[in-house]
Amino acid sequence: MDSVQSTLILMVVGSILAVLVSLAIVVIAAHFVARAARMKNRSYASFFWLSILTSPIITGFVVAVLPFNIDDPRHPKNKAASTGFLAFTNK
Repeated sequence: MDSVQSTLILMVVGSILAVLVSLAIVVIAAHFVARAARMKNRSYASFFWLSILTSPIITGFVVAVLPFNIDDPRHPKNKAASTGFLAFTNK
């Protein structure tokens, strides 16, 4: 094998490795987005595949904007009640 062929093989293997690492990062990020969506009582599978198809960043913003359920302990009103602080609300 001459040096041109070995260089070409190294470039191809490096490119395949870069693509696989990129895909792994996207899948892991999609998993975290889908887990956050499930915590807000949304479908894990729907947000996982939506995140894979679009972008985990875009779908992550969508999940961040989704409201909590009123009975969720992470809801701001429930956190204020559980910590003993008075919640100042405009009613």
